[in-house]
Amino acid sequence: MLVIVIASRLLGFNTDRWIHDKTAQAMRISLAAAASTDWSLVDRVQKEGKGSSLFRRYHKDVVDLSQRYFRAKEGSVFVALVIRGEEYDIDNGEPDLDDIGKADDLELAAYSTKKTTYTLSPISDDSGTYVAAFTPVMNDGKVIGLVSAEYDSAPLADFHAIVRSVFWWSVLPAALVSLIISYIFASNFAEPMDVLREIETVRRQSEQSRAADELWSNLTPAQRQVFQLLGQGLKDLEIAEKLTVSLNTVKSHVKSIRAKMRDIVGDNNVSRVDLAIAARGVLQASSSTP
Repeated sequence: MLVIVIASRLLGFNTDRWIHDKTAQAMRISLAAAASTDWSLVDRVQKEGKGSSLFRRYHKDVVDLSQRYFRAKEGSVFVALVIRGEEYDIDNGEPDLDDIGKADDLELAAYSTKKTTYTLSPISDDSGTYVAAFTPVMNDGKVIGLVSAEYDSAPLADFHAIVRSVFWWSVLPAALVSLIISYIFASNFAEPMDVLREIETVRRQSEQSRAADELWSNLTPAQRQVFQLLGQGLKDLEIAEKLTVSLNTVKSHVKSIRAKMRDIVGDNNVSRVDLAIAARGVLQASSSTP
């Protein structure tokens, strides 16, 4: 039990340290990206549209900056425009001006304070889990857009959630996992997600199999394709590329799948991890059926 408590404390400490370090890096990248390019016309992009030369220029800048500051799939630089409370993004994915929906509090605060804002803890939404910073672009004393940097923190969030549940599943497995975690977090953060996800899948398989089967029967053919790829651990952009559809289409499907899962299990806190585990259960069941 002492090993479990120590490992749990160590996990919490290193998680907080990772969040702090990544947030500080996101702030530095956001400030540097905002200063490295002439963004003075960025507020015109929404009016001119994604087919304009101005949009293509800024999209290229975002792609180049993302490649400069981030390793593949680690994070990205993007531009956020808040227009009448709605957020429009230029990201490093397909060249599109995405209507994300209502701007969040951090973005609104950056507009109102004219200062860089940042996450105090990872944010989870339909696009994933991340830490981010938002630096205002100024023109004639007004904020005309935000240059943002974000780190994908889904692996850390998934890892943390899974380990916390494994700790209290039963004493023996928890002690073994705790020893592994103590070693890993005593040096550098690693992501032994495959092993831990399998442990979590076994633990929750019986309670989720019914919900997963019911969810599968209520999905449309397109949603089933997305659901299966979620089970393979793919991110939204990867799913969009694999299915040759837009990123917004994938986000819409994930949102609908999550809503159906919430209705079935009667819990509003259905995460992307829950969907992935449920999808894996369905895939495993179908592959084992003669």
